[in-house]
Amino acid sequence: MNRAEVHLTNGDLYISDSKVETPGSIQEFEIAGETIIALLDRDHHSVTEKNNVIGINPNGETVWRIAEAPKEADPDWYSGIFPDGDDLWVTNLSGLKYRVDPETGESLEKRITK
Repeated sequence: MNRAEVHLTNGDLYISDSKVETPGSIQEFEIAGETIIALLDRDHHSVTEKNNVIGINPNGETVWRIAEAPKEADPDWYSGIFPDGDDLWVTNLSGLKYRVDPETGESLEKRITK
């Protein structure tokens, strides 16, 4: 997927000028292969669970939603997404970051950033 095909306007995500239906306002996004990884804005998030990262396919369908951080990790809202080489990481407000499989949303690794 080409980054030029995807844009964000006032929290709404568009693919080739078609608005994507999401469960809340989008704060930011990254593209990994054919998946758009979107961070739902926790201030406007319509769902109270702290799993505010979703994967969207090129057709605009949500194909996965990240799991909440494990309970022993003091679950908190996810606050950022960023690529690092071939890896995709999400961070949360508790100072943890998770390497995520962009195809499935599965957490592959956890690191402490505090």
